[in-house]
Amino acid sequence: MITYRNKTYKIGICCSSENYKNALEFDYVELPMTEIMQWDINQLENAKKTIKNILIANKLFSSNMQLIGNNVNEEKIMKYAQEAILKANYLGIKIIVFGSGRSRSYSCDHSKIAALKQLMFFICKIADFAKQNKILIAIEPLARETSNILNTLQESYDFIENCNHSSVKLMGDVYHMKKVGDNPKDLLKYKKHLLHFHLCTSERGLPGTIGENEIEYFDGLRVIDSVRTISIEANLTGSEDYSSALNYLKKITQGGQKL
Repeated sequence: MITYRNKTYKIGICCSSENYKNALEFDYVELPMTEIMQWDINQLENAKKTIKNILIANKLFSSNMQLIGNNVNEEKIMKYAQEAILKANYLGIKIIVFGSGRSRSYSCDHSKIAALKQLMFFICKIADFAKQNKILIAIEPLARETSNILNTLQESYDFIENCNHSSVKLMGDVYHMKKVGDNPKDLLKYKKHLLHFHLCTSERGLPGTIGENEIEYFDGLRVIDSVRTISIEANLTGSEDYSSALNYLKKITQGGQKL
């Protein structure tokens, strides 16, 4: 755990179950839901016994499952989502991150208004089932090269306001924030719905590997009490020293500024 200016966070890392052994010093791991969905009951039981504190999952939908369009299979989507939520609940997961850029993107023959309406329909139905299982869905704004919908914190916040569902929340990701120009000083504007956060460098590397000011994000989150989990999400091969990033964050937060 890390404490910065009297606020304590659990620090996790996004990784696969295969690389879990490199994440033992973290408070939790954030696993891809697309991996979990491939597990049978024996693999689920084994993961529950051997992987410490799988608190969060990301990548809810695989890239070949389309949520927006004229030929969307509602029954298939909901069956998949319900199975994902049940598996997440079994593992003790409390938050599922909804990024899934390709799944939520829409084609040029579909209007943005229609796309938002269709996406909201599915998110609310999924959130209804998630609520029954005491799981929150965190909408992740994505850079425009990753998805053509819900790109900024403001756009995603407005979408959540219109959803008006207690189990639909907002999260921030440093990489995507930088891509679309979201400023960490503005995080307070989204306090009502902000729940979770992803941290990395602008190159999707581990914090501390290049000279960037990560502390400004801790400053932005400091007065948002609902955000108590921060996951490092970097492009990892499994050979990296994950603990170096954790130690770096501990150093900069202890000092109150970037070293």
